[in-house]
Amino acid sequence: MTPLSDLLANAQLRSGELSELASGTVISGTCFKSGDRCSAQWVDLDLERCKFSDVDLSQSRSANMALLEVLFCRGSMCNTAWRGARMRQIEFQRSRLTGISFVESTIRSTILDHCKCDLSVFHDSKLEQCTFRECDLREVDFQNAQLNRVTFRDCDLRGGRFPSAKLHEVDFRGSQLEGIFIESDQLKGNTVDPSQLKSFSELLGLIVSH
Repeated sequence: MTPLSDLLANAQLRSGELSELASGTVISGTCFKSGDRCSAQWVDLDLERCKFSDVDLSQSRSANMALLEVLFCRGSMCNTAWRGARMRQIEFQRSRLTGISFVESTIRSTILDHCKCDLSVFHDSKLEQCTFRECDLREVDFQNAQLNRVTFRDCDLRGGRFPSAKLHEVDFRGSQLEGIFIESDQLKGNTVDPSQLKSFSELLGLIVSH
């Protein structure tokens, strides 16, 4: 259990329907469970202290959505586009997020745990104190993103791209980094483990020999 899981487990959440998700609405204290796919489009939707369990939001579209203390469990959000999202204290657990797009979004204190996030896009987004734990992040794209105190623990980042991204106190330990695209000056002040040195030496054009 995580702090957010504990919080929502002890909260008295009402049962909601996905049809309630609509532009310009504020939804709080609600639990959404498995049902038909909801691939709607929303603008200015606010969610606070909500739980989505086994819900399929694939191919949904939103602009300027605000989320606070929201938990997504075992859901699917493949090819979803949430532009300009403002997210704080969010958790994604064992969810399918292939191709999800968080362009121009602000993501703080968020955890992605055992999620499939390959081909996901974070262009021009700000991530602060976020953790990716055992996630599939192959070919993820962080172009022009700002990553501050972000942890990639035991993730698959092969083919990941960080062009023009700003990285501050980013922790890559335990992750697979083959084929990653990142400039040498972006690595200063960030953390890797000894087993990753070969991957980074290849980026820098170094030859490691015994």
